Amino acid sequence: MPFGWGEEFNKVPCPGGKIRYVIKKMSDMGKAFSLYAPEVDYLVKGSLRTAQMIAEGGGEVEVKKKAEQIFENLDSIHIDAVTKFTMHYTVFMASPCDEAAYDNLSKAIDKISESIDTLRRLVTEMDRLKNKHLGGSAAEAIGNIGIIEGLLTDLGQAYKPE
Repeated sequence: MPFGWGEEFNKVPCPGGKIRYVIKKMSDMGKAFSLYAPEVDYLVKGSLRTAQMIAEGGGEVEVKKKAEQIFENLDSIHIDAVTKFTMHYTVFMASPCDEAAYDNLSKAIDKISESIDTLRRLVTEMDRLKNKHLGGSAAEAIGNIGIIEGLLTDLGQAYKPE
């Protein structure tokens, strides 16, 4: 069994000797997403923590309100990414040896993973926002918010379920 694939997965032998690993329970879908798209999951969760820290910390009220909106938007985008993955994974799960289902899942994972560069930029901009906000530079922090909102729009398009 591949590294990180615990007891939550069944090993399914397919014709031609291929082996596919399929989660046993739908309730473990989050674990499957984390295994298939680990960097996406990690970067989004890190940005969510940063937005929450800004929203709950001291400083300029306008920046804190924007951080709350960023948190809500990013959380919604993350839910869309997991939903997109779940849709394709559910079809794959029903027929793991079907090449079309496997290819569609692979394409969905690739599409989600294509956003890695945008997510990395988001993490950088979130850190800049945090540092400017905590450093007392509200005007500069507000400038970063526009950049972050643009990145969130890009991510929203990439993760939108079909």
